[in-house]
Amino acid sequence: MSKQRRIQVLATNDCHSQMDPADDGLGGIARRATYLRRTRANYEPDASLLLDIGDAFLGSLYFTFFGGEVELATMAHLGYRAMAMGNHDFDGGGLSNLRAKLQAHAPDLNVLCANVRHEGGGKVDIFHDFKVFSVGGVRVAVVGLMGGDAWQVTASSLRRGLVWEEPLPCARRLVRHLRAKNTADVYLCCSHTGINRGDREIAAAALFDAVLSGHEHASVTDHEWSLVSNGLANGLGGTMLQPGWYGGRHVARLELGVGPDGSAAAALTCLAATSDIIDSQYEEDAEMCAILVPYKASFEQQIEEVVGSSWSSDFVKERMGLPDRHLYTPEVLDQSPSAKPTSLRGSSCPLGTLVAEAFRTYTTIEPQHKAADLATATATSIARYRADFAMVNTGAIRASLPGKGQPVRWKDIDGVWPWPDDGLPVAFKLPGSAIRNLLTASNITRFALRMSGMCYQFTGLRYTLHMHKDAPEQKLHIAEIWIGDQLLDENAIYTGVTSRYCLEEDILSTLKISGVEQLPAKPIVDCAFQGTKSKWEPISLKDYLMRYVTEHSPLRLLEPCYAQGTGDIYPE
Repeated sequence: MSKQRRIQVLATNDCHSQMDPADDGLGGIARRATYLRRTRANYEPDASLLLDIGDAFLGSLYFTFFGGEVELATMAHLGYRAMAMGNHDFDGGGLSNLRAKLQAHAPDLNVLCANVRHEGGGKVDIFHDFKVFSVGGVRVAVVGLMGGDAWQVTASSLRRGLVWEEPLPCARRLVRHLRAKNTADVYLCCSHTGINRGDREIAAAALFDAVLSGHEHASVTDHEWSLVSNGLANGLGGTMLQPGWYGGRHVARLELGVGPDGSAAAALTCLAATSDIIDSQYEEDAEMCAILVPYKASFEQQIEEVVGSSWSSDFVKERMGLPDRHLYTPEVLDQSPSAKPTSLRGSSCPLGTLVAEAFRTYTTIEPQHKAADLATATATSIARYRADFAMVNTGAIRASLPGKGQPVRWKDIDGVWPWPDDGLPVAFKLPGSAIRNLLTASNITRFALRMSGMCYQFTGLRYTLHMHKDAPEQKLHIAEIWIGDQLLDENAIYTGVTSRYCLEEDILSTLKISGVEQLPAKPIVDCAFQGTKSKWEPISLKDYLMRYVTEHSPLRLLEPCYAQGTGDIYPE
């Protein structure tokens, strides 16, 4: 009988096109190359399996300019065998873009997604339900899944003609079939679902020896492995669960002893389960640097262009989590409700308010005016055509702006808003009662469910939260709401501006807020008070933010939208 076989599984998740080290000094794909070379050297040449758990795309200038080419080319160079399908891997043109980039730059990379198919049941040509890899003589089956939240936040235009199935029933059916045929010795799941959005349940179902989770961007203190005890007869006593971090800051590593003979049931031993931080202890690999050089050289000059400046250090993504409510989740309130105040401020952070204000400032609502009016309009008259408020979902804002006294460059704007195909802002009208329903459905219910990415940031709107002491099913509710400096009139009609995605995919389709009606809108392209004779021709929401920063620098946004006063933006 052969001795126990030693293999390792290596995994990344939610790298989001981060080729270079992040602002915190962690990550960088050239460092990851060095880490992988060193780690693989401790094993037999074929005893390592490298996987990605999805969202390899979108989040840096490499994706902005090359649409996924750099990510897949570098993954192929590093020896990735498979990747789960993430919601952002649809970005840049949907499956047609992914298919073309795979064929050209990573033809041997397997995309795993068992629970998405064509309408009618046909398989998507570039998706595999699972793949079995020989790793150090051990058969390792890897199943890919995409969670419900990831599916919902994928634009409907990019998933047209596709249908999604709940991950857990799909996994049960597939894994039972694979185990009945003795397909593999080790069963892994690459799940772009989220540790708190379904992956704990998948791990608890006693289907897989390990579940590698993506999508939720676990924190710096919460990305370590754990064992979910579920009675699985695999020698581990359960399923190993890895929550995943993000931005290429770590590589998850699972070392298993398998055998003897790599086939006996209940024969797995966990020899190591680590989340290895990629930092400066790993020098940059020369070959990987050489791959990146021509890409970076092609856009380096453009991205360094200074477009504005900042006069505040509060434009940071870390404040996007609505900090007041971080302290008052249902779990915390249950522990000591009497110790908490009965009135809280519902907040948008400075960066969220800034982005929303950029959309509102340069969007005018039709048919309240004629195009010719704008040629001689003043700032005051233009304001009559602007929406009462604007909103943007928290998850769309991906990075911070520089601090006080610092220049704001083209690359900083792209970091905050990297979306390549989001169109122009859209306008809508709704009654005051619908605004209350929208706030409750998004900024109360979702935040309690830890779905903060689809909570909303506002300009022109602020609100107060009150705590329910006698309603355990909902601890917080919306109290007062202000539009500008006026209390909300539940029967009045208000106008808003947001992204097309937020209106069509979320407010109308997912939340199904009644009373909302889309309005014709257009960008303000040429106004006399702006002191320019040239036409402005925006093609994406990023252009609105770019123009706002250029014309309103130094940026002086100080308070979030619950601040007293008639405006959301005023000087320090």
